[in-house]
Amino acid sequence: MKIHKIKVGLHEANCYIISKANYAFIIDPGADAKKMLTYVQKNRLSVHGIILTHAHYDHTGAANEIRTAYGCSIYAHKKESLALSDPVINGSSQISEPVSVQADLLLGEGDIVKYEDIELEIINSPGHTEGSMCIKVKGEDIIFTGDTVFCDDIGRTDLASGDEKKLFKTLKNKVCRWPDETVIYPGHDESCTMQKVKKILPCK
Repeated sequence: MKIHKIKVGLHEANCYIISKANYAFIIDPGADAKKMLTYVQKNRLSVHGIILTHAHYDHTGAANEIRTAYGCSIYAHKKESLALSDPVINGSSQISEPVSVQADLLLGEGDIVKYEDIELEIINSPGHTEGSMCIKVKGEDIIFTGDTVFCDDIGRTDLASGDEKKLFKTLKNKVCRWPDETVIYPGHDESCTMQKVKKILPCK
């Protein structure tokens, strides 16, 4: 499996294109659809889904354009539905053109998104937003964490539906239990192993 990262938008959010053979999923297409389309076309990939870790516009801004281009479904957590569709809640109306996204399929804890040999498991991770979720690659020590946790920080909780208590509960009861060798691919900045991440988490 190949993971290609594209930094997009003013906040340099990480968009990930994960592919195997000639098929792919796109995680958090926040902006600059042209960059994603160019990569997909150059590598002759078939996009089978767009997965959103949470509703904030810097992770969702290009989702509608990508869906239109490839006729694929958008997946998001069931508790992010309102925020995705409301430009005030997802923050887009304050920064750029309003972004409103309607997910085709709503997910929850333990749900699987699968195509051929790519199998992705949903992990509820409320705190940064009510419906934040992480995405684990089944059979691999790889987790896409959105804005729940980064290599040297944790997600902010001062935006709509953010909840500090819920985030710390997510970190302690879920993230801290991930093996040291697990590699996280966060919504901003660089990737690293959980061995590094645990040094900044309330794991004890």
